[in-house]
Amino acid sequence: MTAPHDTEQLIRDALARQAERAPHPQRVLAGLHQGRTPRRGSFRLLAAFAAVAIVAVGVPLSLRLLAPVNQQAPLPPAAPAAPPERPGTPLRFGPGWLPEGLVETERGHANDQGVYRTWTPGHNGGIQDGNEPYAQLSVYPATAPAWADVPRVLASGKNGVPVGGTRGYVAADRAEDQFARLVWMPGADTVLVLNVGNLPKPLALARRIADSVRPVEAPEVRMPVIGDGLRDLGFSVRGASPDGWTAVAQGRRGKYLVSVELSRAEFRPGGQPVTVRGRSGSYLERPDGSLPGSRIAVPLGNGLLLSVYGTDADGLMPLPDLIAVTDALTVDEQAGYPWLGTR
Repeated sequence: MTAPHDTEQLIRDALARQAERAPHPQRVLAGLHQGRTPRRGSFRLLAAFAAVAIVAVGVPLSLRLLAPVNQQAPLPPAAPAAPPERPGTPLRFGPGWLPEGLVETERGHANDQGVYRTWTPGHNGGIQDGNEPYAQLSVYPATAPAWADVPRVLASGKNGVPVGGTRGYVAADRAEDQFARLVWMPGADTVLVLNVGNLPKPLALARRIADSVRPVEAPEVRMPVIGDGLRDLGFSVRGASPDGWTAVAQGRRGKYLVSVELSRAEFRPGGQPVTVRGRSGSYLERPDGSLPGSRIAVPLGNGLLLSVYGTDADGLMPLPDLIAVTDALTVDEQAGYPWLGTR
C-alpha cells in the first residue's frame, strides 16, 4: 500500500514518467522544478504529455503563499461529473513476447491522445527510480501533433528497420545507458512507439518485442475518478498487483492545476480537519515545496484514500475551492485492475 507521505512523489512521478514519451525535449519539463531524478542522459528530458500547457500552468513544487485564502475569489461551480460507467480508453495493441520477469505494472492516457502500457519486474509497481528494466508500448493516432513527422521519416528510410511485416525506424539506440526506441505504423491511422530500457542489448530486445506486437481485444485504461477537466493532462494507473495500486489524474479547474490521486492507502490525520464528501478528512498547505500545492485527503470505502491537490503559478488553491472540487468528483470505490502483475 502507498503511504500518504509518498503522495507528492507519486504526483511528480506520474508527470515525470510522461517525459519519456514524446520527441520534443525543450517544451515541458521546465515546469517540474523538483521532479524525480531523470532516467537516461539527454533522453531524460523528452517532453511530458506532449503539452506546452503544463509548462504554462506549471506544477510548481516550491510554492509561496501569495494571498490569504479569504482574499481569493471562489471558482465557479464545477460542471456535473460524467457518469461513472463511462468506458475506458482502448489500448488496442499488445506484445506477444516480453523478456523474462517483466509484468504489466502501468497503463495511462496522455493529453497528446496517446495511451501506453508499461512492463517492469513488478515488485515496486511500475517505473520508480529509473534504474529498473522496463518495456513501454505507446499507441497514438497518426494525427497526434507529436508524431506528425513519422510518415516522412519512414519514407526517408533513415534508420529504417523491418518491424512485424512493415517498416519502422530506430528513434534512439543508446547502448551506453541500455535504452532503445522503435517507431512504426501498423496502419495509416496509428503510430506505435516502443521504449526498452535498462536491459542488455536493448535494441535487439526492442525489435523482438516489436515483431510480436499485434492488435488485442479491447484492453482498456480506466481512471476510477471522474471530474471536470481531469482528462485534460492525462492519467495513469499503476501497481504491483490488483491488491495495491495508485491512480493519478491531472487537469485544470479555472486557473488551477488539479491533481487527483486514488490509492489503497491508510489515512493518517494531520493538518487542518475538514469535512469533505460527508467524511472527516484533512487539509494541508505547504508553500515550502514539500507538497505540490494545497491538498485535501479523505478516506473512502473499500480501503481507498482520495487525495486532491490544487495549485497555480502564483499560489495555492483556497480551501473552499478545493473542497468544492473534491465534493464534485465521481469516484468508483469498487475499481479493480486484474491486469496488474500479469504478462
